[in-house]
Amino acid sequence: MSKKSTYLSIAFWLTIASILGKLLGFLKDILISYYYGSSALTDAIFLALSIPMIVLGVFTASTDSVIIPQYNRIDAKNGRLYADRNFSSIVNSLFLIGTLISLGILLFPKFLVNIIAPGFTDLQIQYSTFFLKIFSFTGLLHIVYCFFCSYIVRFKHVKTRSVLSFSTNLILVISLFFFHDNKMIFLAYTFLFASIFQAFFPLISAYRIGYKYSCVIEFKNSEYHTFWKIFIPIMGTALMLDLNMFFDRFVASNFGDGAISALSYASRITSVFDSMIVVGIGVVILPLLSKLNLSKDISKFKLISTLLFKYMFIILLPIFILCMIYAHPIVELIYKRGNFDAVAVITVGRLLFYYSPLILLISLQTILSRFFHSLEDTKTPMRTTFWTIIINVALNFILSKYLGLNGVALATSIAIFFNVFFLFITFNKRVGWSLQFFQMKDVSIILSAGLLLIAVLFLWRYFVTNYLFLVFCGGLVSLLVYYAMIVVLLRRELKEIYHLYTSHAF
Repeated sequence: MSKKSTYLSIAFWLTIASILGKLLGFLKDILISYYYGSSALTDAIFLALSIPMIVLGVFTASTDSVIIPQYNRIDAKNGRLYADRNFSSIVNSLFLIGTLISLGILLFPKFLVNIIAPGFTDLQIQYSTFFLKIFSFTGLLHIVYCFFCSYIVRFKHVKTRSVLSFSTNLILVISLFFFHDNKMIFLAYTFLFASIFQAFFPLISAYRIGYKYSCVIEFKNSEYHTFWKIFIPIMGTALMLDLNMFFDRFVASNFGDGAISALSYASRITSVFDSMIVVGIGVVILPLLSKLNLSKDISKFKLISTLLFKYMFIILLPIFILCMIYAHPIVELIYKRGNFDAVAVITVGRLLFYYSPLILLISLQTILSRFFHSLEDTKTPMRTTFWTIIINVALNFILSKYLGLNGVALATSIAIFFNVFFLFITFNKRVGWSLQFFQMKDVSIILSAGLLLIAVLFLWRYFVTNYLFLVFCGGLVSLLVYYAMIVVLLRRELKEIYHLYTSHAF
């Protein structure tokens, strides 16, 4: 198998696994909404699930971006044994930090709940505290999962990571189907078991491919310092994103029972597309762009970056428009059953309307950050994220006052838009875009196709009232019209790209 086909195979299988994981995650949320609706109980478990990730998620952000390039460089220079020793030193440090923080979560759950959700009632606090004790070590387990998955992917062993991409949601779906209880206790313990399973198997896979563990923390090692120098800005970015999530829940907790659950249900729909598209692409694009950067091949670097950004925009724009225009019927189709009533549909549908731009923006933000990481620049994404948080906090105070819970969603969408805008402009100044594939003519074609899509979607909505037929048939036909117009108008460009690919230009 050629190197190119190996990378493409990795991207393919990780993308397929991620899509399956997202679909199972959807099914999990549908079952939760069916059995438990939007209530104090669901608010509690969603909050408790998020706290370990808010606190420890900073240590699991973009691990591939740091681990793989450094490991490759050390392996080439000093050999695998030395690279494994440095990796062990890093993991040991993080495991120690994660253990101490997890113990703090276990011992002081009520304190954390009161900080993050000050508007919770006594019943919500009671439920949240109970669940948080169960989930206290899941953040630590996620650290082990992320770092050892990065390790095994470095050696192109993707089967374990692919399976684990959907294993947790699969286990939870089975639990909800067959063993649901009134208080979600069995579900909580099932999630803990799934997290242990998820952390254990990449560790075993690493040993099977020859990983040599060292029980050391080499504080004086220069490579150890290099890791933290690169990783701390990434951690800072992740921390600010976690604070963003924390602030949204902080504000939402003041809007009564079910508010945090409603945010979670709506954001779940928008988050389907980001990781399932970016995960596979990221594995391929990061080492490729890093190699081009090291070889000083700026023209090819710009070409690949431009094409990736442009076609990700083209692919996701119609999905964002579809979810915005059909927000209410989509929520009704996905969630309206069991204890998820018509009032909840209206609430979540409005939130989806305001959250829908994130379908496009989060993926663009992620891929732009990867461009900077390939340049070994982790500070620029951190700086732009800082200003994004400031914008989000300010808008939350203003918009939630006038739009209620909907203002929380709108504030997040506006803030992420500015993040993408800042990254886009900064990348243009730093590297530039390939003008060969990035002209005003292209922008006009994309916008024209988008306007045609909007017209077709409204036409379907005017004549069709059945939400099932509207979403599936109307949405599918509208998307086909959009993509057909893109293919027709950009056919010469697509042929040129195909020629570049077949001639191994990239």
